[in-house]
Amino acid sequence: MLKQLGRTPEFQQIQAGHANRVHSKALAMCAEYGLTTERGAALMFDICVQNGSISPVVKAQILTDLSTLSDQSDQVARMRAVAHRRSAAARGAFANDVLTRKLAIVEGEGTIHGIPYHLEEQFGLRLRPIAGPQ
Repeated sequence: MLKQLGRTPEFQQIQAGHANRVHSKALAMCAEYGLTTERGAALMFDICVQNGSISPVVKAQILTDLSTLSDQSDQVARMRAVAHRRSAAARGAFANDVLTRKLAIVEGEGTIHGIPYHLEEQFGLRLRPIAGPQ
């Protein structure tokens, strides 16, 4: 019955609306942390879905980390800072799992729960600028 519900246009509209709201939130978070790439947007979308958001305390830690980067335009370094701080804030038992997932997005590849991922080959996600308004 759940599969049938998921196949209805009405339910798909609800799902698309929710995904659009999460995507908008992720893009707003990209702007807050100076992330300008597709993988940066994917990282923030993942944070919104898996973790809900970034708390004010963790945000302050991330912004401090970002201010110390020698190359402010280094998108991978910016994403690593976000990934490490957000993962450290996860519940202890899940922190390593969260970090593994986040770093796979940051690095563009990784193995999550035994499944290897290569984001560019499988999903077309690269370190190219985010398309559309940010």
